[in-house]
Amino acid sequence: MRKHILTGLAIAFGLLLGNAGPEAAGCDAIGKVQFVCGIISPEDFALVPGSDWMLTSGNRAGQGAIRALNVRTTNVTTLFPSAAVKTRADSTRYPGCPGPIDSADPVEKARFAAHGLYLQPGSKSRHTLHVVHHGSRESIEVFEVDGGAKPPALTWIGCVIAPEGAVFNAVVALPEGGIAATNTRGAKDVGAVLEWHAATGWKAVPGSETLRINGLEISKDGKTFYIAAWGDQAMVRLQRGQTPVKRDVLQMPFRIDNLRLMPDGALFGAGHGGKALCSCPEETWHIGKIDPNAMRVQELLKLPYAEGFVAATVAVQIGKEIWIGTNRGDRVGHFPAP
Repeated sequence: MRKHILTGLAIAFGLLLGNAGPEAAGCDAIGKVQFVCGIISPEDFALVPGSDWMLTSGNRAGQGAIRALNVRTTNVTTLFPSAAVKTRADSTRYPGCPGPIDSADPVEKARFAAHGLYLQPGSKSRHTLHVVHHGSRESIEVFEVDGGAKPPALTWIGCVIAPEGAVFNAVVALPEGGIAATNTRGAKDVGAVLEWHAATGWKAVPGSETLRINGLEISKDGKTFYIAAWGDQAMVRLQRGQTPVKRDVLQMPFRIDNLRLMPDGALFGAGHGGKALCSCPEETWHIGKIDPNAMRVQELLKLPYAEGFVAATVAVQIGKEIWIGTNRGDRVGHFPAP
């Protein structure tokens, strides 16, 4: 029976990665959730510090983009691909990168999708954005973000090519340098976190293996990974670099897609329940607030499938509102924080 269940989940998860989704529906609110429409597949978010701007990924093959949404005015601007993006390759930090993406390449145009995002705050208004890129290459693309510009401006500075056969979902920056990403392509659907450093390349993180690994977050001090174990309907708290491995598991009321750490230390998780990923009335979507120290979760929202939004994949709190994204829709939602 377990084999049949996992096979069904594998098919559904493949639909998610393939960005199958419904046609656009009306932009009416669903209960207390209001929408900003016309944003294709905003699977993940990155907040630009000290501004009203939120960056959204576009995870639909051939329609991929990095967009900036002003949460005050709801104006939306496509930042990438764009002729306005500058290039300044940093070969010291990102050795082995063959160069920037060629957006005019036919293969890239057909396949380009931006999946997970992670913004590493820098000094003043200069920050570093890491993007999971699917296209002519599987990679983490890195941009400098000028948060003082309106909208924010991007400069491409490097990339890290995925190891052979890997398919990434989420990415974080490591405080000592380097990056970590979730690799969804493991044996028997068991994925893992991979760490990359310029001097050593990619290495799997011991203890990070989970069934249908999905989102990833890292603590402020860089000592702890928080891993979305989608297939196990759990969140894994994993201490970095400890021997023996120190790993704690929180069972969740839904399957987590992405995890996002807020300034107060709370984690927001968004994900799927019911007949997950079916894009049918039996599917539900959820938002939860997790205390990563006490390993407790408070479910904030549970709603049924709806065309146009379908299911939540990311949630962040901005002021008195919670903003939510979806992989299989064309809009960003927001609702008052409890």
